[in-house]
Amino acid sequence: LANVMILQKDPDAVKIAELAVQNNPLNGLVMDTLGWAQLQNGQNDRGLATLRKARDLEPDHPEIHYHLGVALAQAGQKTQAIDELRTALKLSPKFPGSDKATELLGTLK
Repeated sequence: LANVMILQKDPDAVKIAELAVQNNPLNGLVMDTLGWAQLQNGQNDRGLATLRKARDLEPDHPEIHYHLGVALAQAGQKTQAIDELRTALKLSPKFPGSDKATELLGTLK
């Protein structure tokens, strides 16, 4: 539900994702949803921290690396953003968001 709400730019996506994390605190995909919702709602520092946790829980998931790369780029951490985006594309050249990851990577180089 939170993912759909994120796509609809509904700020309540954060609340729904927080509830999901409370019920699944060790699920990296759920943590990623919360971090992405936070980031999309202007909570950049919280989103970045949450996405780092998600990456640590699911280190082989390309979309989490992509989301973290976006957060790092927004935070001005260009080198780390490039590393995360490259990792995402190395794990899977075609994942949801891979086109955007490739585009962002091109702008950061």
